[in-house]
Amino acid sequence: MSAGETVLDVKDLRVRSRKGVLLLDGVSFRIAAGETLVVWGESGAGKTTLLRAIAGLAAVEGECRRVWGPNELAWIPQALGLVGSATALDNVLCGALGRMGTLERYSAEVRAEALASLDGLGLAARAEVRVRDLSGGERQRVAIARALMQRPRIILADEPVAALDPASAAASLDLLCRAAARAGAALLVVLHDDRLAATLAPRVLALRDGRLVYDGASASFPALAPRAAAPRDTSLASLVAEREDGAPVVAVSAFQAPPEASRSAAFVWWTALGAGTIASAVFVASRSHVRLDRLPANVADVAGRFFPPDFSSVSDHGIALVETVAMAFLATGLSAILSLPLSALAARNVSPAPVSALFRAFLSGVRTIPSLVWALLAVSAVGLGAFAGTVALTIYSVGYFGKLLAESFESLPGETQEALRCAGAGRFRTFLHAVLPEAAPQIAGHLLFVLEYNVRYGSVLGIVGAGGIGYWLYQHLRSFDYPRATSALLLLLVVVIGFDAISAKLRTLLRTR
Repeated sequence: MSAGETVLDVKDLRVRSRKGVLLLDGVSFRIAAGETLVVWGESGAGKTTLLRAIAGLAAVEGECRRVWGPNELAWIPQALGLVGSATALDNVLCGALGRMGTLERYSAEVRAEALASLDGLGLAARAEVRVRDLSGGERQRVAIARALMQRPRIILADEPVAALDPASAAASLDLLCRAAARAGAALLVVLHDDRLAATLAPRVLALRDGRLVYDGASASFPALAPRAAAPRDTSLASLVAEREDGAPVVAVSAFQAPPEASRSAAFVWWTALGAGTIASAVFVASRSHVRLDRLPANVADVAGRFFPPDFSSVSDHGIALVETVAMAFLATGLSAILSLPLSALAARNVSPAPVSALFRAFLSGVRTIPSLVWALLAVSAVGLGAFAGTVALTIYSVGYFGKLLAESFESLPGETQEALRCAGAGRFRTFLHAVLPEAAPQIAGHLLFVLEYNVRYGSVLGIVGAGGIGYWLYQHLRSFDYPRATSALLLLLVVVIGFDAISAKLRTLLRTR
């Protein structure tokens, strides 16, 4: 594409929120190949919405004619959209996903290109360093290198230097402009910093309240020209602006009281919760036949029957406890294998809406049936013993593990996924290269929780003949042999405490990774 040729032609562009509020109103402009352009405006002017509309990340009204091929648009979100747990090189390689097959691996040529891109930005020595361990300026350069790996015709950068100090911000923007010029790509940079906007590009688009109020030379724009040379005033006096009618207006406030509506909603919520608790207590009491005057004596009598413990059957209890732990481990592993694809299909940010709704309903259905009922069904299907318990725990764990994983996927920031989708990664590769690596610590934490859960609930399934120490607990309690039941419970307590301690250590390691 030759310099000066139009790559983007926007006519009467409108964007509405989900509630129908007009966010952009009648925006029109053109961008030529190789041109650098600043989109300027105060917070809330519609700058990010404009870039998202151009990138195809927002539904638009009007005409937005894009003259570039698939995957030739590079998107650098405000948060940069990098995978923190991956290396700088792995992040840059993601820019090449749009020109690769779904299951194709990175070739030696693609890796060499990614390393050359990092080297050109002074990051060759940091290629194997995780992004989370890089400085803000280095992360900015990784995002630029990933964008250049797409071989883009146009680069959209939304406040890419908002988190940097002024000197680093200016250096990073200069680097971005020079990289775009070498690639022959058009560059749109969103800024609200007037000094940076005045010096970055010869042309500026100015937005106010969703409308385009200026399109022309940055040196001629009244809002920027006087600010380009003036030092930034950060005194308290600068926080007070003047309206057109001369009345002072506080532009920045150190503290904003919560809206009255929020306080009212919180009051209603806690009032409803308290009323519901009291009503439930009254209802439960009315449905029970409890002699409160005899309750302490009854509790003391039953508790006294469990002591002293009888360890004469400790060998049987130990074997059964090992069986319980083995059931829990096997069920946890199987449920992890089954839950990962199911949770991906159930996550709203990974799967299309109809598919997500279907699989969320499936996981809810699995959780609806209690584990004891699953154990009864498993015993009926495969017979008595530990295998039936493993089947029951696996099925029930899939429901919970799948829900936890789906919610973890949905809680991740969307910038990385949007950047990879703009690079042509598609849903499957975006999940593999962005969602899964970022969610890995949460997945490990949920895995530990499910394992702990299975150890506890596996001890109960023996009541219905599904193996484990629950069989002995049921037999002792049914025959009123409380001392032996106590010995079984004490062994189980030791195992549970051990799992809790190991789990706490592993969670600490995960947090410090």
